[in-house]
Amino acid sequence: AWQAARNNYDDHPDHKGAAEFLESLKLASTDIVIAEDSIVQTYYLGKVNYRLQSIEVAKNNSVLRDGVLYGQYTGTPIIGTGRQLEAVLDLKLPGNIYIISEAQSSERLSQRNRRDGIAELLESDRLEVIYIGRDHKTKIWKLRRPRAS
Repeated sequence: AWQAARNNYDDHPDHKGAAEFLESLKLASTDIVIAEDSIVQTYYLGKVNYRLQSIEVAKNNSVLRDGVLYGQYTGTPIIGTGRQLEAVLDLKLPGNIYIISEAQSSERLSQRNRRDGIAELLESDRLEVIYIGRDHKTKIWKLRRPRAS
């Protein structure tokens, strides 16, 4: 019975730790937070700006309004492709852009959620990993900004 009730970071993502790390940065109102698991991160952070999940997966739990796909539970707009993610990363905003991973328990689920160019952008040099969770899987990426000359 104790094995069944085990609740640790070997079996569960470190969603809370990621949220606590972001809160420690004292996010500005101009910062953008993108989360693969917008439900959990909305719980911890109060809100996120976007959910990052392939359209194929997101369409099962989403609502289409005025041509925009929104998560049905949080109302968060969905970034469903690498092209859409790149468009957000290319915005000339004064704040920082952070992406919180979901740390899927299986590689198959992770690959399914990061289709259509999402995985390639997460692995690109446009983003830097600034946090790795207690589960050794949860990550937070930050958009690298070109240095002012």
